[in-house]
Amino acid sequence: FAHHFVFEVDITGQVNTFQFGHIFAYGENRSASRKHMVVALKELSIRGDFRTTVEYLIKLLETPAFEENTITSGWLDQLISNKLTAERPDTMLAVTSGAVNRAHLASEACIEEYRKGLEKGQVPSKEVLKTVFPVDKYKFTATRASVDSYHLFINGSKCFTSFDEAEEQLARALEVFPRARAKSKKGFETSLLADLGGKRKPAPRIENESELMGVCNVAIRDVGDLDDNQIFSQINRIIHDCKDELLARRIRRVTFICGHKDGAYPGYFTFRGPTYQEDESIRHSEPALAFQLELGRLSKFRIKPVFTENRNIHVYEAVGKGPENDKAADKRYFTRAVVRPGRLRDDIPTAEYLISEADR
Repeated sequence: FAHHFVFEVDITGQVNTFQFGHIFAYGENRSASRKHMVVALKELSIRGDFRTTVEYLIKLLETPAFEENTITSGWLDQLISNKLTAERPDTMLAVTSGAVNRAHLASEACIEEYRKGLEKGQVPSKEVLKTVFPVDKYKFTATRASVDSYHLFINGSKCFTSFDEAEEQLARALEVFPRARAKSKKGFETSLLADLGGKRKPAPRIENESELMGVCNVAIRDVGDLDDNQIFSQINRIIHDCKDELLARRIRRVTFICGHKDGAYPGYFTFRGPTYQEDESIRHSEPALAFQLELGRLSKFRIKPVFTENRNIHVYEAVGKGPENDKAADKRYFTRAVVRPGRLRDDIPTAEYLISEADR
């Protein structure tokens, strides 16, 4: 147990003899109890006029002396004499957190109202399905992007990063993948993988340590106005710097998903190990769906992608294998059309849509 006394401090700064409150927290050990105490204090609300706030108590529990259990009877008096104060959160962080909290509560209320309508057998109004919630005090607009993420806008603008942190995020993502045994390092237990120490383990499976197995996807929210060549140049530099780490983590494929601010379909750049050169034949195609191209059947042709501005039409140039100066070589063009939900209007047949796009 972690036991915390609540004392009264008079106007002279002296601690009174008698405490007026006790707080207990349970944990498997002292460190766990202390962490539970900190969480409990953050949820605690005391009514009254207290100069020593809950934030001050949290500050005491997070001091190195308390964590290491080296406190003495004069420890608290020394902190008071040194005028220890609780740190306030950064203003922008507090405002942003408040906006996300209000948006989350509003979103959950809409979801609950929608569920109640379904339970009654009623068709809820579409107005209930809102994902944009204005926060009027600070002119915030919070858009729910997924179950656990929100996008915040202030006065119609937003802040984002593209390649500035892509290399750092890639390095953090690679921590999930275990290293090959020959290149493992001590301290790997601090990674994101679960520790099953002490549990029953299955029979060891014989693996080829040199076999590349992992797949890593890196999403970039907005690449700005960069064209494909500029994007490839920056991504290729990141891949080159992380090549040794990718091999150590046995990464088979790395795909960069590059988004656009206008909501256009993102670009895909896929690099395959062990050389980690881009597979241009599936650029701007989802790697998981690339098998639908069935390019492997054209073994007697050299396949070369022809990039166009239209991301829904993928054009491939196929030249028959043979002498390069053979003018009679068989040359063909193949087109793959990607039709996505919501892109077609009901009054335009699919065939006519594809023909009009191909003519462009």
